[in-house]
Amino acid sequence: MKKLRQQQGFTLPELLITTVVLGIFLSVFGDQISAALGMNQRAYQQRQALNNQLIASVLLESARTQDTLGNLPAPYTGNGYTSTVFDPTNATMGGSFQQVGLSTSEINDDGYASQRVRVYQRVTGLTQQVPLYIRSGALVQLTYQVGAVYNTTCTLNGSGCNPSGTGVPGSSPAMTSANAKTWAPVAPDFGAQLISTLPLQKSMLQATTDRMDKLRDSLQSYFREKQRLAAADDGTNFYPAPTGTGAANLSGQTATTNQSCNDGWYDLTASNVNVLDQIGLSKDEFSKTAWGGAIQYCRDYDPSGAGPNVVPHYAAIRIHSQVSLGQSPDAAVPGNNVVLTF
Repeated sequence: MKKLRQQQGFTLPELLITTVVLGIFLSVFGDQISAALGMNQRAYQQRQALNNQLIASVLLESARTQDTLGNLPAPYTGNGYTSTVFDPTNATMGGSFQQVGLSTSEINDDGYASQRVRVYQRVTGLTQQVPLYIRSGALVQLTYQVGAVYNTTCTLNGSGCNPSGTGVPGSSPAMTSANAKTWAPVAPDFGAQLISTLPLQKSMLQATTDRMDKLRDSLQSYFREKQRLAAADDGTNFYPAPTGTGAANLSGQTATTNQSCNDGWYDLTASNVNVLDQIGLSKDEFSKTAWGGAIQYCRDYDPSGAGPNVVPHYAAIRIHSQVSLGQSPDAAVPGNNVVLTF
């Protein structure tokens, strides 16, 4: 009995028929397939762009609540990532990302098996001068930061662009102080979300001026109430001085060498200065700026050089003009301070 020879592969007619059928199929459904692939890519990019917005919101919230000076968290490099978002050892940040619906597995990359990395760049030390009351008043200097969170097509492993020679994966340039205001992502990088802490710094300045106004009003009210209860011809300076055991006493200063203050500049954060207790304000809030820099108080402010305790009495408070650095007023260089008189 003859054995049938087993057929190997396709015959030429079968290949021709398959090619013709495939061509017909593509001509009929090619546009739909292309559109479907395009829709899938757009959906992917939209999801990543949304994630970038959520990540940016967490970074800004961290600057607002977790850093005294309102600074953004530093980019993270480790575990194969370069200049990305999340340090896995930071449990606080991990919880913040989970609160906005992000898994920690989709923060430093896109969360897919290929792990196309996400980049976070930050520029520090940018400055802008603004009036103390935003639209009016003496100029103060705000120091702020800008950053960007965006996606690349660089995979975590086996990718020639992660890390890159510049230390920033992908095609986009490194962000610097020189290009921070004009920086933009370069394709195929996409989904960039830009971040600036300048609005946060301005809101902290507003909080600071609110404190200073409340402090000034309370000191004036204290003075006027004491004056109301005194004799009509009483010329006493009723602005409060520190009292109690160990109280600071800076009297005898010379106004010409002490930024126009005859009685010294009292640091309201100091434990032996109880001026705020006397006027009913909290030391935790009203002794310092929103950045933690001390507010100082002069109970005998004398810009005209009239002499100590000369009627009419004036007082003043001062802060460092580089307010967002959290510095105390500069005793050596008066020009570095902003003074409010009353």
